[in-house]
Amino acid sequence: MPDKKEDSSAKINFKQAIIVALITSVTTIVVTLISTSGNSSGKNSNPVDCSKFEEKIEELEVELDLSVSAENFSDISNKFFGMADSAPILKDSLRKIVDLAEDHLADKKHYAYNLFLLKKVLINKPRRNINTRIEDDEISTYTLIQKTLKNIGFYSGPVSGKRIDTYIALKGFQETRNEATENYFEESNFGLLGNKTYIAIMEEYERNN
Repeated sequence: MPDKKEDSSAKINFKQAIIVALITSVTTIVVTLISTSGNSSGKNSNPVDCSKFEEKIEELEVELDLSVSAENFSDISNKFFGMADSAPILKDSLRKIVDLAEDHLADKKHYAYNLFLLKKVLINKPRRNINTRIEDDEISTYTLIQKTLKNIGFYSGPVSGKRIDTYIALKGFQETRNEATENYFEESNFGLLGNKTYIAIMEEYERNN
């Protein structure tokens, strides 16, 4: 009687089997074409250009290397979900992983996701602020600020991660807030993104949506 674990592995490894079959098929086609070309008679016979077939084989081999084996997937399942190694439970784990990935992609499109990331950056700063007046941070941080300001209509340029573009947009937001609420920001703090600016950005979004 076949081992249940072996049966599960066979089911999970269907992707690898398909890819191997495709590689074998393409390789056979190439060999056949080369053979046919070599045996052709006539002065105008040219060797078959096999570059496209070779590229396809390479793509399929890369796909095979990137595919997840049953053993690896079982480890992932047990690590993240604490489940046993059986076909039904592995399938359920895979569905949960897909659901988590889809939820994450949906969350990334929401304005609150950028605010969340921005808050994380602020918390990890010794002075709890981001200074855009000088080259003092990562491009990813400036990119995040640009995306956040874009969500509330205070940045219209390309999301480039350039510090100077970030500074101009942030200063513009702070000046506009001061027009609505006099002396909300001190001029000496223009270009600094701290908790007060963070709250102002959040309020601006909530007010307009």
